[in-house]
Amino acid sequence: MFDREWEWEWSELTAFATGEGVGPRLGVVSGRRRQGKSFLLQALADATDGFHHAAVEASAAESLRLLGEAVARCTGAASLPRPATWDEALEVLFDLAAERPGPGHSPVGR
Repeated sequence: MFDREWEWEWSELTAFATGEGVGPRLGVVSGRRRQGKSFLLQALADATDGFHHAAVEASAAESLRLLGEAVARCTGAASLPRPATWDEALEVLFDLAAERPGPGHSPVGR
């Protein structure tokens, strides 16, 4: 972690992840490379029993395959989801969200 305002950033992230609301939400986290963004997001997923998948620089087909593998690991599914398009990938993620209780139902704290 480099030059982070841990308490403020953590409270903002947990408020977003555990806030009341219906349906999926999208949050965008941006900033310079190697500053701790992925660390914070992984910690948030761990604390809320959420799903975290970090994209890597790869072709669309490879990225979709890796996402399917990550969803299968998360759910313990015997068969891999195989989204062929990003629209299908979003459906897989929405299905995952529907099958699992949302982060708003998990205690958060560190």
